[in-house]
Amino acid sequence: MQFHRSGGAQAAFIQQAVERSMAVIEFDPQGLVLRANANFCDAMGYTEAELRGRHHSLFVEPAYASSAEYAEFWARLRKGEPDSGSIAALARMASRSGSRRPTRRSSIVAARSSG
Repeated sequence: MQFHRSGGAQAAFIQQAVERSMAVIEFDPQGLVLRANANFCDAMGYTEAELRGRHHSLFVEPAYASSAEYAEFWARLRKGEPDSGSIAALARMASRSGSRRPTRRSSIVAARSSG
């Protein structure tokens, strides 16, 4: 069964479907978290309030965060070039210690434009 929707309604429908079914996090061009949906927060062990305003480097190993490769990754995103692939992300373990564990996540990442 197909449903016809106007362009804006179709885009809203698709966005709602993605929000319900996928883990979504949004960053500004500098790598700061703008928002994260419940699926992402549940998967990674954070609340949205804990993530908002924090840098993406929270989710990667410190050695990678300080690498030229990581700096180039963000430089490409700031130019509006999408990046896709799989990265090892660090999720917080469900414990009081706040320790983190690696998890492999496939992702498509793009930075929000500043305009």
